[in-house]
Amino acid sequence: MTVDYDNPDSILNVGDSLKKEKILKENQQKVAKLKEEYQKEQSAKPPVDFSFLKYKTAFFLLCILLVATGIRLYVASMPLTEQWAEQVVEENLKTQVSNRIAEQYPSLSDAAKGELIVQGTQQALASQQNQEAMANLEQEYKKS
Repeated sequence: MTVDYDNPDSILNVGDSLKKEKILKENQQKVAKLKEEYQKEQSAKPPVDFSFLKYKTAFFLLCILLVATGIRLYVASMPLTEQWAEQVVEENLKTQVSNRIAEQYPSLSDAAKGELIVQGTQQALASQQNQEAMANLEQEYKKS
């Protein structure tokens, strides 16, 4: 670029050009420095390890197994199943005794029938066979 020293505008243009070149060189140096830093950071980072993913399925299955076992243990210790089994056996026995009494004594009053039903049900519940039936039913409820 030729400079005309007699023309002040030409001198100012040269100064502006020098400033622009200086800023351009500084910016290029900054960009080069940033690129170099970025490459150093990338090379310093260890690669991401995805090996834990192969154990994710095993961990998930283990959690399901533990939850299912906990539920089964809770159900196995439920005292409610014993009461439920007793109620079912007692209702079945009461129905059987009331049907038998209705057949044997059709002309008996309702109060007398009720008294015979209560006595027959208590006798039936006291028998060993019905006690075993309640225990078996309780175990079935605990299994399911």
